Amino acid sequence: MIQLLTLPLLAILGYQDFKTLSVNQILIIALVVIQFFIGLVQSENGQTYCLTSILNIALIAFQLILVTIYFKIKANVKLKNTILGTGDLFFFLFLCFAYSPLNLITFLLISFIVTLIIHLLIKGKNEKIPLIGYLAIYCGIVFVIGINTHDDTFVSNMLSQFVEL
Repeated sequence: MIQLLTLPLLAILGYQDFKTLSVNQILIIALVVIQFFIGLVQSENGQTYCLTSILNIALIAFQLILVTIYFKIKANVKLKNTILGTGDLFFFLFLCFAYSPLNLITFLLISFIVTLIIHLLIKGKNEKIPLIGYLAIYCGIVFVIGINTHDDTFVSNMLSQFVEL
């Protein structure tokens, strides 16, 4: 339930991103700091929380390196400040503190697919995607539903049911 404290900031950041394709850097840094402390308070073991957060940061960094290489080769475009802004990078850091590794991978996979589908249907293929805006909405939904984002049980149960089919 303490996770709901981040909802006002998520709402503001989402609104800003949809409206201007940019976000207030101070607000997003505040969101990262608040989420870090929420995660620390919620965790049973602070050391484990910090280690899983570091693992998440490594996972995101690896993905960003691969995407950077892809865009450099494919389109000869720099990723930072052309495709992803500083706010996007800070929002990924927020996600690293908000989710366990399995939940983070699941959240990002589902979020990116849904975002792409929605954005292509609504805006078309040449429009920029307000990534923080979409991810903020999805995070808010997850937090309001009350899914424990640091416990892999929910995702594990979903995956085990899928595998049984």
